[in-house]
Amino acid sequence: MKSNISASLSVEQLKRALDVREQIEKLEQELSSILSDTPVTPVTTLTSVKSFATAPAARATRTTKGKRIMTPEWKAKIAAAQARRWAKVRAEKAAKLSTVSTVKPMFQPLAKKTAPGKKVMSPETKAKIAAAMRAKHAAKARANKKF
Repeated sequence: MKSNISASLSVEQLKRALDVREQIEKLEQELSSILSDTPVTPVTTLTSVKSFATAPAARATRTTKGKRIMTPEWKAKIAAAQARRWAKVRAEKAAKLSTVSTVKPMFQPLAKKTAPGKKVMSPETKAKIAAAMRAKHAAKARANKKF
């Protein structure tokens, strides 16, 4: 069986305990407002532990778990920042292209750059091979032609 502590205390001790309890609640609320960046609202009356736990200030300090919510203002801010970054990239690219010389180089490259390990063939070599293949097919066609 539980003993009732308040029955053995005097009226002065109970009043003092009530004052201390109010100070504790006030300090707890101030601490929670500091941690959650909400304004401090003073506690004027003693509230029970159960009602204190469901008070708006206490609910505001609870951490939410799960998906974060992004406001439309933040979405617009992020989109504008990204648009500025891409505009800067495009401007740099346009500036780089405008400074490139339009004079043709003295020597043309032999072929497009290819993957490492692939053989590169010059246009002259390709033309020689194509002429040889045409001559071969023409000779074969003449041989198969029966007059």
